Amino acid sequence: MPDGSERVLVAMSTTHEATRRMASVLQDEGLLSEFLVPFDSSGVDGVLTKFGPLGKPFRRPLRQWAQQPRATSGALLQEIACAIAFRLAGNRQERIRIASLVRWRVRAMDRSLRRRLERNPTDTLLVLQNFHRAAFGEAAASGTSIWLIANSDVWGLNESLSALAEEAPPGAWRDEILRELPSRAARDDAGDIAIARAVIVESPRMGDTVRAMVKPGTPILEIGQGVDPGTFVPPAIRDLSARRLRAIQVSRIAHGKGLTAANRAAGLARDSLERFRVLGWEAERAPLLARSCANLDLAGGTSHAHVVSELQAADVLVLPTLGDSMPRAVLEGMACGLPVITTHASGYDHLIRSGDNGFLVAPGDAEAIAALLARLAADGALRERIGRAARATAEANTWDALEERFRRALSGELGGRLRAGAPRPSVGDPVPADRREGA
Repeated sequence: MPDGSERVLVAMSTTHEATRRMASVLQDEGLLSEFLVPFDSSGVDGVLTKFGPLGKPFRRPLRQWAQQPRATSGALLQEIACAIAFRLAGNRQERIRIASLVRWRVRAMDRSLRRRLERNPTDTLLVLQNFHRAAFGEAAASGTSIWLIANSDVWGLNESLSALAEEAPPGAWRDEILRELPSRAARDDAGDIAIARAVIVESPRMGDTVRAMVKPGTPILEIGQGVDPGTFVPPAIRDLSARRLRAIQVSRIAHGKGLTAANRAAGLARDSLERFRVLGWEAERAPLLARSCANLDLAGGTSHAHVVSELQAADVLVLPTLGDSMPRAVLEGMACGLPVITTHASGYDHLIRSGDNGFLVAPGDAEAIAALLARLAADGALRERIGRAARATAEANTWDALEERFRRALSGELGGRLRAGAPRPSVGDPVPADRREGA
């Protein structure tokens, strides 16, 4: 383990539980210099408690922003504006305007991060893919080590969507698919990975992808995914008698999430299905796709608590993604005791053993998904066996387990990178806790 003189600044511009967990481990080990987030309401909540009943109406909505470990606020106004806009959004135009608010929040966070790096240089900066590109580029040039969390398989998605577009006839449908292509993101992300001193990924699939992009000897930490098995739990009673299934998919409404295959599979297996519900936002980004999914119930985005209840009410989770790092919805479904049908492009190849604790199919293979749905509908004992094994897999992949993997890495390769990193520029001490923004 590093001796504690090294410092790591963690920047989290959007809610990302794995990043927060890594910040918590760094704090436990005495390595965290600062945790920068859009808004930490912990200090505000403490002040409001002094007002007793008068402060109570304000404390509840603010709890969603209470950070652990304690953090510095880098985009307070922007974060609150985004939250209000999301709550009030009711149509496509309003959601488009929200996208501009989100970009405003990211720019504010980038400015905050740059100011901190200039004022209090750090040994290492831990950031999430697609955020703070300019800031950490400058930091790397000045000798700061970058630990990059690469959690989005834009490269695999590029290949899959390009193939899907080639199969489509020229016209609006093909154009809609092409608009999802993350070509520029793939180029930019590859450049970010090339300058990283270490890369943290969720799955071996992502590890294999980034290995060709890094300098020889760069550590690639496969940290996995995490789930809260106390929140995502099987229902007390699940009817396992042979019947029509309630299938669920939790994802964005996008070609890349395999909605075309899901819709086709639902049509082929209609006699085995009571419903096939999709929980997810962004139907306005793929309107032709949304209108074509007549066999699916596109229920829209929803709250975290509602996702849990919907998973508990379902019989099977389907996620026919065309390219993913390791979507957490799969592990959450497994934690709820559901048989899961996903693809070899999901990042779960190392965790799901097809026919044992779930099922893996080729991307786009609607016939295979339909056949599995029919098989599960006809065999309640199979659903129970797969669901139990899925739950056991989820219980071995909790957030605590993820923290432990990261802690071990700090004792090994990542700790060695801290010790071997460039000397920290001496431009002053870290900002005292009582002088940080938002404290």
